[in-house]
Amino acid sequence: MERMTYQEADAAYIGLIKYKAGSWSKSGAGDYDDLVQEGRCTLLKAIESHDEARGPLVKYLGVLLDNRYRSLRSAALA
Repeated sequence: MERMTYQEADAAYIGLIKYKAGSWSKSGAGDYDDLVQEGRCTLLKAIESHDEARGPLVKYLGVLLDNRYRSLRSAALA
């Protein structure tokens, strides 16, 4: 399967990024807009490192987003 471009992935997954950014901003991980931007950077990393044989990109992205936002919340609360 051909790898998605960033523009295709951004259009496909911006809803997931915004949803998770909203949830994590309420838990103290940071400002919503900042988390959306972090999510877009995480999306780029996900596209570059994703292996389709290990599962769909959406699941992989979800895990990476949660890990990134958890890390940001820990740093904000420290």
